[in-house]
Amino acid sequence: MLLEACLLLLLNKASADVELLMQGMAEFGRAVTSRRTAGALGALTRSGLVRPLPAAPERYELTAAGRAELHQCAESLTNLRLVIEEFLSRWRRAG
Repeated sequence: MLLEACLLLLLNKASADVELLMQGMAEFGRAVTSRRTAGALGALTRSGLVRPLPAAPERYELTAAGRAELHQCAESLTNLRLVIEEFLSRWRRAG
């Protein structure tokens, strides 16, 4: 889920190919192989969240459904962050 959410976020800024997306993932502090990136793009394409550009099929762009999913991912990650912060706070107090 996190890889896919990050790819959607990167594609929200601009269309990109696998190499650019891998560079973007590295900026998140997460190295991802081209095979894993391409696999995630394939899954996102089959789900209708991204699509290859007609003039440059090696580049992908976000669809309207992808933008909606990105919004849902952001909400889910925000909620998860709150749970993680509470967990860590309690762990520190118990330690």
